[in-house]
Amino acid sequence: ENRPEFCGNPFLRLNCNKSSNTTSLFISGHTYTVLNIDTNTFTLRLSRQDFSGPFCSASFSSAPLLPALFQVLQSYKSLTVYYMCDSRRQILGNFTCPVKGLGSVIQSSKNRKLCDKRFGVTVPTSFFPEEQVLNLTHLETVMRKGFEVKLKLDKIPCPECLSPGENCGYPISGGFGCCKLTGSRILCGTRTSFEGSNSRSIVITIGLVAGSILTVFAVMVLAYLLNERRVTKAVRFQNLEALVTLRRYSYGEIKKITKSFTEVVGQGGFGTVYKGKLRDGRKVAVKVLKDSKGNGEDFINEVASMSQTSHVNIVSLLGFCYEGSKRAIVYEFLENGSLDQFIAREKSQVINVSTLYGIALGVARGLEYLHYGCKTRIVHFDIKPQNVLLDDNLRPKVSDFGLAKLCEKQESVLSLLDRRGTIGYVAPELVSRVYGNVSHKSDVYSYG
Repeated sequence: ENRPEFCGNPFLRLNCNKSSNTTSLFISGHTYTVLNIDTNTFTLRLSRQDFSGPFCSASFSSAPLLPALFQVLQSYKSLTVYYMCDSRRQILGNFTCPVKGLGSVIQSSKNRKLCDKRFGVTVPTSFFPEEQVLNLTHLETVMRKGFEVKLKLDKIPCPECLSPGENCGYPISGGFGCCKLTGSRILCGTRTSFEGSNSRSIVITIGLVAGSILTVFAVMVLAYLLNERRVTKAVRFQNLEALVTLRRYSYGEIKKITKSFTEVVGQGGFGTVYKGKLRDGRKVAVKVLKDSKGNGEDFINEVASMSQTSHVNIVSLLGFCYEGSKRAIVYEFLENGSLDQFIAREKSQVINVSTLYGIALGVARGLEYLHYGCKTRIVHFDIKPQNVLLDDNLRPKVSDFGLAKLCEKQESVLSLLDRRGTIGYVAPELVSRVYGNVSHKSDVYSYG
């Protein structure tokens, strides 16, 4: 009673009742009688005061201990007490209390359904209510004997109390409190300054450890970024090499082919598609990308991907323009436009089922070719009706490879740093990795 506030954990404040010669603790809204304290093992025997009288007079509520401070010994277990049970049903091990109604201490899953309320108490593991089904006296005796808990003193941090033999104190005005066990006496005092050699050594050690961890982390992040940059450069160089085999047009030639960009056949966030004609009379579609000051990664991806394809269901690439910020792609012109345009034009008519089946089958064959037929697997990442073109015979051709990614066939999982695709068609794993890994199957989701 005479010890100052800071000498001990405030949750372990002992209350002494001289008239009844008892000591108690108030924990989580319940009062416990302290029956025994073992200072050698830091073990306490506690008993709930509301169970000191008849069982029916208790509060009938669970009293959870603070897990950060107390650990119930393994020789004890939790027992569920059921009450306010259905009196029309036969309840095993029943007892009846005023107000609380019919109850039971039998650990049966049926009681969860037949009884409205329940609470938990701590009893020895040797206690079996089945052997005392109609005898509350035995349970009352067990509850009065209480149960044992071990104090987790090692979980209470107190770096300020550095002298050997001292235990933790708590913050007070002007400093911290520390307690020291000397023989049978516990001495307590305050410390307003902790600038001694021990404190300085602790601070220096913590600083060195923290600095080392930060240095290692910074080196790892730098190594990761440099590796990503190296891989990106390698892929970019590989893609640029693929462009060498294609016909390269100047921006002036692109203007002549499209007659100064007079006839627009499509438009989107990427740029505009114009109808044009080559010198040999072939009709072409010219996709002119919006002016860009970046490295043109999407442009190089599209040209490199299309240059490696040759399939009846993949649009044919005829050439490209890469002149500063001016970028364009020249590919075969398909009279029927994109699949979404075709459906919009024909919505007033019933489209032949065999025609629709042929279009769906052709797109599937195109995807199969991209995933398994190319020398390097190509994942499109933007399969949608707008990117499927139809020729005179309504044969579908997959186009627009701006978001495509080239990878080795043995790669079942792809690494992406950005989000790709169109809302409504994009696979869930491209939005969040919690749905799984990104792979060529993402195209299958968009197709479906």
